[in-house]
Amino acid sequence: IAIDPDEAPANRLLNLIAQKRARVLLDHIDDLFFEPFDDFDEELENRP
Repeated sequence: IAIDPDEAPANRLLNLIAQKRARVLLDHIDDLFFEPFDDFDEELENRP
């Protein structure tokens, strides 16, 4: 995301697409990674 796409005009489109994909992935990071199983197991043990 920190790369200037205009630095390498031959790769500008590729860099713009990669940056957009990176932003989408960062926006959905909580949907893509689950909480650790240890925390999940503790929640189940503490339920009544």
